[in-house]
Amino acid sequence: MGNNYIPERPIYFTAKLLKSVAYSKLSAIEIRVLNEFYMKRKVKKMRNNGGREIRYIISNNGQIIFTCGWAKKNMDISKASFTRSIKKLILVGFIDLTYAGGGLQGDCNQYAISDRWKVFGTNEFEYTETPKKNSGGGFTIANWSERTGRKRRK
Repeated sequence: MGNNYIPERPIYFTAKLLKSVAYSKLSAIEIRVLNEFYMKRKVKKMRNNGGREIRYIISNNGQIIFTCGWAKKNMDISKASFTRSIKKLILVGFIDLTYAGGGLQGDCNQYAISDRWKVFGTNEFEYTETPKKNSGGGFTIANWSERTGRKRRK
């Protein structure tokens, strides 16, 4: 397993999250992937009410990138297990897909940490599914220049 990436900063889980119905539905690999999402978030301290009230916001929420390749290299998780984990974390409300990348290098999926898990298992919970991206059939000779922004060699 590639342990060359170990962040120094702490991550926090509330007791409410750890005791939630949604968390109890996760497998060991899904918990590892969720932990990694929490490590990838960037938390900023904000002061309200004249500087007395402190709250924390995720400054990169909606822009968290976590790829299969990274999971394989750094966590020794297969593509299939990683994909299942992402789908489960979306299903129970821990993360949301905010941008569906096209699979090209540099065009990765982006995620947001979600609070939907708080009402998982109740009538208030809203199920979301991983959106399917229809790219229109991929690259052809006719659309290659338009889609890549580069000119074809003759």
